[in-house]
Amino acid sequence: MYDVSLKGVEFEVSNGEPKTVRFRSPLHSGCPAVDNARAYLYETEGADEGVVFVHGMGKKSLRFLHYYPRMLSKRGFSAVMPVLPFHYDRVSADHTHYDRFIGGPTEVMEQKFRHAVSDVRACVELLRRFGCRRIHIMGISSGGMIAVIAMAIDSGIDRGVLAITGGNLEVISWHSIATRTYRAGKSRRAHRDRSNEIRTRFDECAESFRSVRDLDRVPSFFRYDPSLFAKLITPDRVLMFSALVDVFIPRKSSDDLYRRLGRPERIMLPSGHLGAHVLFRRLMLRRAVSFFRR
Repeated sequence: MYDVSLKGVEFEVSNGEPKTVRFRSPLHSGCPAVDNARAYLYETEGADEGVVFVHGMGKKSLRFLHYYPRMLSKRGFSAVMPVLPFHYDRVSADHTHYDRFIGGPTEVMEQKFRHAVSDVRACVELLRRFGCRRIHIMGISSGGMIAVIAMAIDSGIDRGVLAITGGNLEVISWHSIATRTYRAGKSRRAHRDRSNEIRTRFDECAESFRSVRDLDRVPSFFRYDPSLFAKLITPDRVLMFSALVDVFIPRKSSDDLYRRLGRPERIMLPSGHLGAHVLFRRLMLRRAVSFFRR
């Protein structure tokens, strides 16, 4: 399901700082604006290690997030940041549900996560072709969710840094400020009853989940929840950063992912969601570099 073949993926690299990489997405949506993928590559000559940096949701610019791959390259890593499908200009208003990443029925959401994971794995392959023998991943916000699934699927990813992210999408659906329009017009009691039903079903499903081969018997709504995949990743491979006050990724969501990952090393930031990057980006970068090289 997520293990899309990377054979035949060709990369066109344009010079510049950073370099721009263009490729055809391994998983096709049928929309050229979405399927014509690109990434930004900060290549470090002779680098033995590489990092795929996965951004979160946004509507205007990736400019401020270039800080992470750019600084990782200055510390000896080759780093690449893909522009995820259904983000920024990789959208098409001519296709239903292609105007944003979060939105659409369950089967559409599942396809969007599959598409994003396949592009991230293509970037892992890109770094491998550039000579990197150890490849890590760093994801921020919703990019951290995609990073979890990519780590569970792709054994070529060594370590992961997950910043201000979480799992348990049921909690995010009902409690995050980012999904408030989803809840509009629904009664509070219906919210609670539906939430409890989904939570019970998810806990049972996660308990019996053992490998990606089990995905075919998992309900579609759960197949893009990072908390489902967490048990496939050993805690020594993960470093987490969580914000103490986060209205986008509720604390319950972050704690759920942390627990299901086996309680890896975790750093609590005295900030909100957006403040984590503004106030603590240097700390997150420094600790990420140390963790990757440990």
